[in-house]
Amino acid sequence: MEKLLSAAKFFGFPNDFPVTVIAKYPQYFCILNRNKRHQVLKLMEWDESLAITEFEKKAKTNAKEKGLGEIETRGKPLAFKMKYSAGMQIKKKVLEKVEKWQKLPYVCPYQQVDWVDDGSVLAERKVAALLHEVLSLTIEKKILIEVIGAFREEFDLPQRVARAFNRFPGIFYISLKGNVHTVFLREAYNKRHLLEEHPLITLKWKYHKMIQDGPRLRSMGFKATNIVENVAKVPLRSLEPNELIINDDLSSDEIESADEFVFTDSEEDIQQET
Repeated sequence: MEKLLSAAKFFGFPNDFPVTVIAKYPQYFCILNRNKRHQVLKLMEWDESLAITEFEKKAKTNAKEKGLGEIETRGKPLAFKMKYSAGMQIKKKVLEKVEKWQKLPYVCPYQQVDWVDDGSVLAERKVAALLHEVLSLTIEKKILIEVIGAFREEFDLPQRVARAFNRFPGIFYISLKGNVHTVFLREAYNKRHLLEEHPLITLKWKYHKMIQDGPRLRSMGFKATNIVENVAKVPLRSLEPNELIINDDLSSDEIESADEFVFTDSEEDIQQET
């Protein structure tokens, strides 16, 4: 529960969600060790219909829009969307590795993956899919690395979580601004802004604008009860806090990770899965 509380704001959970949310749905959740210091959240029943990633949902939607009908995503060669920083130099052999890697089966983080060997190329696909799903579920498509690192055991992530993100420089971007390590989902941003604005973000900025413009509206004769309604009519300013801070000067970590795209450069693994 401590780990979930530290991640709450990134997923739009209220600070008191153990009481306001979890307690209301005992058919879904159960808090173990309730009277002890370290509490544990347990899922009471697995619902297979919910076990589909945001990545799979988009793939299915795109297929229908192209007239391909309903497609199967599990174990199929679904490619991740890749975006790179301007000026990022990637060697030809690395791009060839990426192209082969993109043609391997998609490994859904919600399915049993006993058939995936540790350290294999498919294990890379599993890690990428899991990290992609976590970021896709956040309201701003970003999260602190230290927060997701706290779930390393639950998510079966490598010891060095930041290194795991750096393995996929076209999918994720790590900002070191203010000595705070924040990882972004690249495909969710157009240059510096989110492509899709979550309703909670809109609500947050309306609240900020109410605080900022409330005194001015009151001085103009608006009653306090009508300030919120009038603020809502004022266009929101650019969402600067959601900006993806990208400098064209890449860090040595990013360049290094681009050259070492996969943990295992195993031709045998690639041949077996293709």
